[in-house]
Amino acid sequence: MAPLLPLLLALAGLAVAAAQPGQPFPPFPQQSTDASDAAALLAVFQRWGLRYGPTVNPGDPCGTRDWIESFAQNASVGCSCDGSPVCRITHLNVTGYWNLTEIPPELFNLTELVSLDLSNNNLSGAIPPEVANLSKLETWHFNNNQLSGPFPNESSPLRNLQSLWMFDNYIEGLFPDFIANFTNLTDLYA
Repeated sequence: MAPLLPLLLALAGLAVAAAQPGQPFPPFPQQSTDASDAAALLAVFQRWGLRYGPTVNPGDPCGTRDWIESFAQNASVGCSCDGSPVCRITHLNVTGYWNLTEIPPELFNLTELVSLDLSNNNLSGAIPPEVANLSKLETWHFNNNQLSGPFPNESSPLRNLQSLWMFDNYIEGLFPDFIANFTNLTDLYA
């Protein structure tokens, strides 16, 4: 215990020195949503005609902890701050909206997405090549839509995928050869 005493005293001294007058410890840094993520999410929701609830700040969607109660049904956002004052949108779930017919290009500006669930909508057309921007995706569900065409070759950067649900669409042809490189993919429903 004696060898640890000087270290403990030094740490206590640092804590006291860092404390501001009238406060026992410095305040936690203010966290807010990355501005480009907030703008991209706002643009996506505007294109889809989705509105924020009364407790959601469009400029700081990560600052809202009650998406389920304050936002349109079946839409939620998850964020990661990782001790940083800037939070990134990492999860987006927009399901069950039959009036959604297109995938807005701004969606692919949410480059920190780890999970994207767009299932049970009415999305149509081809999967845009910009999906390559979402290289951190681990979960990608877009089942029960009207998407068509081949599985895009531009999907090759999605090597982190663990779960891919794409059934009940009109995806044509074979999977590209690069899908063999998706070594983390354990949950595939085509």
